[in-house]
Amino acid sequence: MVPRHDGWVRNYDPGRFVTPSSVPELRELILALLKEDGAQLRVRGAQHSDAPSVYTDDFDPVRGPRSATRVNVLLDRLNSFDVDGDVIRAGAGMHLGRDPYALRPRRGGPDVVGRPHRRSGGTGAAPGTFRSSLVHRLDEMHLALPELGGISHQTLGGFLCTGSAGGSTQYDLVDSICELTLINGMGRLVTLHRGEPDFPVALTSLGLLGVIVEVGFSKDPKKVGQPLPAAYDVAMTARTARVDDAPFDLFQDGAVAGFLCGHEYARILWWPQRDVNKVQLWTGARVTCDPSVAPRPYVSFDRSTQYVAAWLYRHLLPCVAPMIASGQPPAEPRIRARLEALRAVTPRPPELDDAALMGALSERLATGMRESAVDPSWRDCLIALLLNFFVKAEVRTNLLDHWFRALPHDNQVDDNVIPILFTESWLDLDQAHLALRRLRDLFAREGLEATGTMCLEIYAANNKSSVLSPCCGKKVVRIDPFVFWVDGRTRDQAVQTLFARHWEALRDFGFRSHWGKILEPATPEVVARRRAAYGQERWDRFLSTRQRYDPRGLFLTTYWREHLGL
Repeated sequence: MVPRHDGWVRNYDPGRFVTPSSVPELRELILALLKEDGAQLRVRGAQHSDAPSVYTDDFDPVRGPRSATRVNVLLDRLNSFDVDGDVIRAGAGMHLGRDPYALRPRRGGPDVVGRPHRRSGGTGAAPGTFRSSLVHRLDEMHLALPELGGISHQTLGGFLCTGSAGGSTQYDLVDSICELTLINGMGRLVTLHRGEPDFPVALTSLGLLGVIVEVGFSKDPKKVGQPLPAAYDVAMTARTARVDDAPFDLFQDGAVAGFLCGHEYARILWWPQRDVNKVQLWTGARVTCDPSVAPRPYVSFDRSTQYVAAWLYRHLLPCVAPMIASGQPPAEPRIRARLEALRAVTPRPPELDDAALMGALSERLATGMRESAVDPSWRDCLIALLLNFFVKAEVRTNLLDHWFRALPHDNQVDDNVIPILFTESWLDLDQAHLALRRLRDLFAREGLEATGTMCLEIYAANNKSSVLSPCCGKKVVRIDPFVFWVDGRTRDQAVQTLFARHWEALRDFGFRSHWGKILEPATPEVVARRRAAYGQERWDRFLSTRQRYDPRGLFLTTYWREHLGL
């Protein structure tokens, strides 16, 4: 069962979860569940992952479990922070950065969601706030993490369990970790140190070896691959241009790999739709902190633009297809004038919540489309018009911000305004240009059915040391097609259509999917390909370790049985 969202992307009721106040309390819970037949236990971090990968069987984060022996846990109160010489230990329930979805419902959100949590004894601040976050505690010590992902809402344990990464071929967060402490499926507290054989297995465990309760970082280069660096600022550039006008050819041998490896941090956004075909090239480089210099932040889409875009995706595009009948398409200037009128009201985003205003704007935009062209390319033209309205060719240089704001630049996007679903395919970096050529040809053949109506994100990850990381010990390129979440049907539609086309196009490259994002349906063929992509030795090593750590299968759900072929 895929948990419903009720129109609020991370909707959940904390009352449906168990929130242990200490490691001994969590251990007692696990020991009690081991006495019950068919018991399951899973942990929710920030649910930045696909919901079925997070919870126990048949669990709804709003309505709760169907069985008292299927327990879902929040570790928000396990957010300790201790310094022991050169080792810094953080509770696995600590959020990397601020999580705006962990505390209370937004205005207009369901009443049942997000009642305030009790304050944690670990940091003295409520979970999910900036003051309770890992980045804040490190920055207070004039330290930083080597990298962060596109968002920093995740809990530390969730980030590790799913094998997540940021956009760098030079740095990786897990390289600064020297130890992990977890409670395994027999209720035993186990601490693993870097260099021990089970350590790289536990780094990306999918939550199947046990519950990670504490993570140790080190400033000593003798204990880790990369010690925690001193706090730094990030100097950035962002260039948006048509693909033909980009400073390099995306499809030339080695070009994308050269771009991603040539910068400390880098990302590509690609809008491949017909008559759009634009890219944004973002780069970042560490520079020394200078408090006297005012930040010049990178802004992807301001809040007003997000509200307008969300309205178009949610209200305009779903009604385009039924309007296609006969006659001539409305002239582009008329549609553009309506869009300009829409943008004029955006300095007051709350007005866009008004149903009457929505209806009036919808009618204005729909006027002239009731007798659209029989040519199905009219829909392509409309999408191009809308995307070009928002995605302008521009060059932004001399941008600067502090590390924990600069690196997770997708924090700017409100998930309740622009809720996104995506799948993420990891391929060997030296195949990047071949994969993009394959996608370019697919888009040319199938148009919007293959491009979708949003962008693709293209970025890299460094070779991770964890056994089940999709990196498989190599530098990789990651390709993410985005889908705007409209309602409960969106996920199934994306899996059957857009995502299916991408998976098929990239199959020959032996891609590995991000474990926390939407995966291919778990057919025997897909599981066999997945096993081959990781290699039998890695696959068997993970499964045998999982069996040793959780012989009763307390953490193993139907979802993970199917995707691992168990």
